[in-house]
Amino acid sequence: MNKSIKQCGLLLILISASLQGKSDSIDANSLINQVIAACHSLHSYKMVVVFKDQVPGSGKILSKETTSLAYQAPDKLMIRNGKGIYACNGSFEKTFLVSYNQYVIQKEPSNISSLRINSAFNLDPITYFIAGILTHNRNTFPDNSQFHWTAESGGDAHHPIETLSGIEGTNSPVKFQLAINPLDHLITSITIGWNTDRVVAQKVNPIIPAAAFNFIPPNYSKYATYFHYPEAVKKKWKAWQKQENLKREEAIESDNNFAKQMITKYVGQPEVNFTVLSPGGKKVKLSQYLGHVVVVDFWATWCGPCMDLMPTIENINRKLASQGVVVLAVASWEKQSWCQAFLKSHPEDKSDIVFDPAHTDERNSIATRLYDVHAIPTTLIISPSGLVTNYFYGRKKPKAYYSALQKLGIDTSILH
Repeated sequence: MNKSIKQCGLLLILISASLQGKSDSIDANSLINQVIAACHSLHSYKMVVVFKDQVPGSGKILSKETTSLAYQAPDKLMIRNGKGIYACNGSFEKTFLVSYNQYVIQKEPSNISSLRINSAFNLDPITYFIAGILTHNRNTFPDNSQFHWTAESGGDAHHPIETLSGIEGTNSPVKFQLAINPLDHLITSITIGWNTDRVVAQKVNPIIPAAAFNFIPPNYSKYATYFHYPEAVKKKWKAWQKQENLKREEAIESDNNFAKQMITKYVGQPEVNFTVLSPGGKKVKLSQYLGHVVVVDFWATWCGPCMDLMPTIENINRKLASQGVVVLAVASWEKQSWCQAFLKSHPEDKSDIVFDPAHTDERNSIATRLYDVHAIPTTLIISPSGLVTNYFYGRKKPKAYYSALQKLGIDTSILH
């Protein structure tokens, strides 16, 4: 197994899923073992996965790629996508990369966990994940000594679902949503931030002819003992990179225009009151802090920029409370249990965390419904008279928040 496959578990460190309806906690280690055991018990398996790379906030699709995987125990594997083909027929491994126009043939290693799937494939998370388990790579799931795992079962009678939740890192955690079918314990989808990876077709224990794993490279391709990086590939890569950068610049410009619209709409207007829940279940209203400077931060534990902003929000909360500044860190677009698991593993965060009663229902959340929040973090600063003085869309430098507070008469010199 190549390095990228072995790092599959490092990529999929935070795994969770949104549920509608009732959910119950279950043992995380048991669920992990069930998923691994379900894959190891397969005699054969076929799946088709579609991965969509989307622009944060707008949901605009930048790219979409389809990957197919076929497996026959104990050592036959075929992976195909737009970047190439990997085939192991039990004797030899063949890898063909479209961009290189080259193929490499290697004798299959004696240990299936040493299969060499080239990193240039840039496989989607589900394919990495499934390939990692099928080839008995035990690093696919990090253990509880490194990460705090929780698991839930829920959904309804027609659409039951099981989920795993965890926290990746401390500075820039990323939101992963992984759904598991409780009937066979196979993965059905993963959402990473705004990107989606979904199994659109699968067959469990199908009859797969041995010939299906014998890949014949195209006539126009060249044999190589190892992959060379041709000049033509470099030019294509640079052109692609330029195109992707342009797409992202357009997305950033769109975000900037949206931010200007929100500033025009909300700044100078009276606050829109809302009710959130404290960790103990007590109702907390924004209006009860009239007469105070209030910092409302819409955030989530899965949001990397939110975590980057957290030290600034915590600094304001810790050092300016004596001046009457109130911080309401509203956990949005996530389950309360996810946030509580995060707080349990990060006791250093002392901000007044409150929860949106809508939980994972983004459309009906306070952030979306009352303040048109399209992406987090979004931070509001409200004057003692109840007027919105600042609408910060996205993470800004600490100075921006400190300056806004200073204009409201708060001594921010102790923050620096």
